[in-house]
Amino acid sequence: MNLRLQFCMLGLIVAYSQYVYSQQPDPVQIKTITADSIARISLISRPSLQRAVPVKFKPVSSTSYSILPKPTATGFDGMYTNVADIFEIEGTYYILYNDLVGGWPSKDINIALASSKDLETWTRQENALLSHKDMPFSFGDKPTFGFATSIVKNPKGGYLLYFDVLAKDVNKGIGVATAPTLDGPWKVHDEMIVIPDPDNWDAFFVTSAQVLWVNNEFRMYYSGAIEEGLNKETAIGIATSKDGIHWKKQTTPIFNKSEGMHFDSKKVDNPRVIKDGDQWVMVYRSDNADGTFADKSSLGIVISTNGIYWTRIQEDSILSEDDVSNWRTIWGIAFIKPRDPYHLFLEYVGPPVYGTRINHATYSGNIK
Repeated sequence: MNLRLQFCMLGLIVAYSQYVYSQQPDPVQIKTITADSIARISLISRPSLQRAVPVKFKPVSSTSYSILPKPTATGFDGMYTNVADIFEIEGTYYILYNDLVGGWPSKDINIALASSKDLETWTRQENALLSHKDMPFSFGDKPTFGFATSIVKNPKGGYLLYFDVLAKDVNKGIGVATAPTLDGPWKVHDEMIVIPDPDNWDAFFVTSAQVLWVNNEFRMYYSGAIEEGLNKETAIGIATSKDGIHWKKQTTPIFNKSEGMHFDSKKVDNPRVIKDGDQWVMVYRSDNADGTFADKSSLGIVISTNGIYWTRIQEDSILSEDDVSNWRTIWGIAFIKPRDPYHLFLEYVGPPVYGTRINHATYSGNIK
């Protein structure tokens, strides 16, 4: 075969390959069928967006002790502290956290705030915003708790606080409380506002809601699971509301676990989303989904142009329990970027102290 003919054939092969690739659907549009034949959006990374240098957060506070001082208020435990959310109001930063009295399962859960001017030195508020005595729900003889996940300012005035409704240690749905100011008084809505849908992808539980005000409506990101049993087919969903009380869920997840042997190929949950310039950034949690919630816990990151369709930008986690010698498990997370750098606050367990504590990690640079 002469050289000219070889080049002609090579050109035909390249042209055909480009044509075939152009006929492939956009990755964020591809749907797969999972358990019970429910269509779910399967988001696939765009190879062109894989970063040469992965985003990696680094702890900036002691990994041996919590950034929060020990509580002094009556009724607080301080041994198990879960970080739920972080937000800023007029130059003051607030961490929303759960004080788990007696560990887990808890004897009580105090939902409370801590404040800071610099994201480094924190002061706990003296009083709990809510505790078990404020919960109007009943599940037989099981104690009922609220486990805070998010707080948002209502543009019409006041605040809304979202929490998991727990029957002892079993999630039943998502509840909300309202107050005219952060100091209260807080009033819990009599009914759960988001519950599992037995005919949809979140049939087993809904949890870990984060609520934002976006384009004149409230937007909720939450975790769900389709099958009964710990860590079964988890995904991340979205719901919208005009008043923050009555919600409409999208019928398919917006983000699923990855395919292949990656850190998030078993499970994704606990979404934490921020608006960052002209894009959205989501941090999420993953583990090996063996039912313990406590092995190979890692945090991942994805980006979006609209907060609905998400793109993976790297295969590696941004932070893992394996990154620090005295970390055993990462639990709750909160995410904020008031300016450079990005800030993560995370709950984790590990020596030298008993219980869980909150650490602070940052990343300086762009996330694209």
